[in-house]
Amino acid sequence: GISQEIIRAVARQVSVVRFEQNEPMITPSTAPGETPLLVVVDGRGIIRTMGDERPGTPIAAGDYVGELGALYGGSTLLSVTARSQLLAVAIPASLVRWLCREVPEFRAAVEDTAWERAFGAVGRGAPFLRRLSPDQRGVVYARFEPTILNEGEPLLGEGAPPLALWVIAAGEVEIYGGGIEGQSPRRAKAGDVIGLRALTSNEPCGVSARALRNVLAARLGVGSFRSMMEKYPALGEARNDVGFPGRGVVC
Repeated sequence: GISQEIIRAVARQVSVVRFEQNEPMITPSTAPGETPLLVVVDGRGIIRTMGDERPGTPIAAGDYVGELGALYGGSTLLSVTARSQLLAVAIPASLVRWLCREVPEFRAAVEDTAWERAFGAVGRGAPFLRRLSPDQRGVVYARFEPTILNEGEPLLGEGAPPLALWVIAAGEVEIYGGGIEGQSPRRAKAGDVIGLRALTSNEPCGVSARALRNVLAARLGVGSFRSMMEKYPALGEARNDVGFPGRGVVC
């Protein structure tokens, strides 16, 4: 669906990159805003989810990675490693977003991949869910609703009761207000949970939260969360992780 004119314009702005065997291509700590979309030309790689012990998903010529960072920014729960010497075309994130605006077919393909990978990774790798067994994790995560949040859209409002529990799948959410007034706003990233403290304490939200740029998030309504917490008390115990780096519970 891309015209020859656009293909020529894109070709002038991409670069060719090489990765050695076992070299990381994308890591959970990579700043995806600086990470291009990588289209594999030759070689093999593997996609893995942080905290997931399964073998991972192989990639080869024609496959691409890095779409989550290019479209949504923030960190990722996915890592990509070259399994052999690998050659890829790197498309800058700004060019990926321009192509999404100009070419509907390109946007549909890349967004479908981003959706599938982001929500799949959250179900397997979100620290909040690691308190559960793999089987329990699947049952609980099946109750979450995949959601797209537009830039500036609220998830929590300070002083208001929470309407849902949120797990960030891709992008970043700004946490502000409450006890962090006068400080730099915090940012929640992929795998982080928002709204747990208020839901488990039956109190109004102590902070506000809103999407920075567009965000993919998994949403669990209040009623569903309470029924899941009764069945799996470990979900409520995760509130003790608030404030501990790496444990995935932001507020």
